[in-house]
Amino acid sequence: MPAINDGPHLDRSIRDLAELRPIVESISVVPVGLTKYNNMIKTGELPALRHYTREEAETVIEQVEVYQHAFTANDPDGNPFVYLSDEWYYLTQHEFPPAAHYGTYSQIENGVGMTRYLVDQWARTRRKLPSAMPGSRRVTLVTSTMARPVIEDLAEDIRKIENLEVHVLPIVNRFFGAEVTVAGLLCGQDVQAALEASGNLGDLVLLPRVMLDNEGIRFLDDMTVDDFKAQIPTRVEFVRNAQETIEAIRSLAGVASAVGSQKLVRVQSRL
Repeated sequence: MPAINDGPHLDRSIRDLAELRPIVESISVVPVGLTKYNNMIKTGELPALRHYTREEAETVIEQVEVYQHAFTANDPDGNPFVYLSDEWYYLTQHEFPPAAHYGTYSQIENGVGMTRYLVDQWARTRRKLPSAMPGSRRVTLVTSTMARPVIEDLAEDIRKIENLEVHVLPIVNRFFGAEVTVAGLLCGQDVQAALEASGNLGDLVLLPRVMLDNEGIRFLDDMTVDDFKAQIPTRVEFVRNAQETIEAIRSLAGVASAVGSQKLVRVQSRL
């Protein structure tokens, strides 16, 4: 949190936790998440809770990278021990570190390395996209506002498919507030409203599976998938990753599955 537990407090946290290795295998630095219900709250003599500015995020990245370089140089496997969540790179528009930086992606469930994992996964599997659709088709890719640039890059590959039009639809979070920008905190009512307002959804709507609960039954606002699909006048698929996205597009083209007997990787993107 800006001016509360960053700066020297972050230094102390990293050093103290590093003393607990190997019990503590890795740690992540994540910017505070605030909804419209708790934004700018004042508690005692502490500064009001607020989001990081780009300049402040730059400072945090520089501060953490000093520790990353030191830990990497002294670790036999070259692990940096302390990781920055993807939000810092989106906020500052820094390039995401390479896959080697994230090692085994031990912090991926905390939003650390999600983007690099998805981008690299897409690069390996996009060759399985069909070359053409049997007729004119349209796909809508639903995503979060934060991840729009990355999903737009993926959409450029999909647009190379003959007879296929692709629309990327970032959803503004009305339920928790527009400054909540990740897909995993989008509610069904906001997604439904945005799709209805969008107009021509085409033949297939692809949404991040992370919007749903573990069972894949309902959104955060308790809207069920069945109720959601009943309101959307086209085919809807929730996808976890690059492979499932490509499989859905191949299905739209009437092309056989590229998976065969291989099992799909179930690590899911939060984008």
